[in-house]
Amino acid sequence: MLVLKPHGSDDAEDDNNDKSNQDDNEIKYQWFWKSNKDPWLNDEEEQFTPYESNLNQIIENAYLNEENEVVINTTYKIDFIHKIQINLNDTFKERPVVRQSITTTHLLSAVATAATSITTNFGIATSGFEQRIQFPTGLERSRSFCKDTNFRGCSFIVDWYKWITKGKLKIKNCVIVDLAIKGILTESELYLGDKKKAVEDANHCVSELRKVQYAKKLFIIQELCIKLYTEDSFLFRIVNETLRDNNRNKFETLGPFCFLLYTYSHSPNNKQGKLPNQITLYRGEPLTPEVIELYKSSIGSDIIWKWSQFVSTSKKRKTAESFSNGNSLYVIEMKKRSASDQGVYIAELSQFAIEEEVLLRPGIRFKIIEVEEELETKMQIFYIDIIPSFMSGLN
Repeated sequence: MLVLKPHGSDDAEDDNNDKSNQDDNEIKYQWFWKSNKDPWLNDEEEQFTPYESNLNQIIENAYLNEENEVVINTTYKIDFIHKIQINLNDTFKERPVVRQSITTTHLLSAVATAATSITTNFGIATSGFEQRIQFPTGLERSRSFCKDTNFRGCSFIVDWYKWITKGKLKIKNCVIVDLAIKGILTESELYLGDKKKAVEDANHCVSELRKVQYAKKLFIIQELCIKLYTEDSFLFRIVNETLRDNNRNKFETLGPFCFLLYTYSHSPNNKQGKLPNQITLYRGEPLTPEVIELYKSSIGSDIIWKWSQFVSTSKKRKTAESFSNGNSLYVIEMKKRSASDQGVYIAELSQFAIEEEVLLRPGIRFKIIEVEEELETKMQIFYIDIIPSFMSGLN
């Protein structure tokens, strides 16, 4: 896996001293993972479990090589920047890790400052633009100390790109399309809904993708993928379910298509879809009472939320309200860089141009600023600000 050089940490000076006194092949430090049932609760005694010697060697060597992260087996990776263990099959499952001298008997008290992470999933939405704008969003509450990085966007897509290119970050467009075709066909066979229609949808997608597979310009392929995504088919649903749940079992099948969608908004050839420096967008979504309360409780705090999948919005407030089921409406403010690198206007490519859809990229982060309740309808109106993020620029 390709990794970036770390950008430093609060205990960088101590770490550098440790590294200068340590031979690469002689492990003098032990790594531990927090093994409490809920690793983020601070009202119980902390429990730490040491990694097995072979895993400890992998972690320590990667740490000494100043890597940002390291995959230690098929299930976990270690994020050195945030000092956490991440489950590859469900990246919402995180645990703090610490590095200790093997002669030390007490663990670092700094681990107690690790912040919390919340994930919430919802049920399935109901068809076309209506399905996309209502599609349940997976939410993650970001750690308060987390710093924005070049790879702050969608880990599913970025990790796929690193993996498929073996860290070289170079691959022919025709190869990506071929992989996308194979993946879509496979997913249609696995689809648990109307399989006959899914296979028909997949064959249509494959036929269209083959027409542009050897196009000289990537944006031609990307624009077709946007069109296919907006059609009333099984594809948009499984794409967003996969990204929402970070389902790495679909890494090979859906990674290529997701990559083509993800990179379109940042493409220099995308002229018609560019957003202005400031824009207000709207999204209607039936929210559970629990999520509404979570949102309300975060107002005035430093809590930042993240949408995990592609999020459909509209320039038209009335359009979004009609899809809210009288429950909840987002009034979304995008300012400065957040508008230029995290969303794309796709009305001219969409099957539902009249809805004036703006598609937000997965991994977008936001804060709840204010909430209002309409007296007659009891609709909850959430005013949110998108957090600017320097995206990976994979294209």
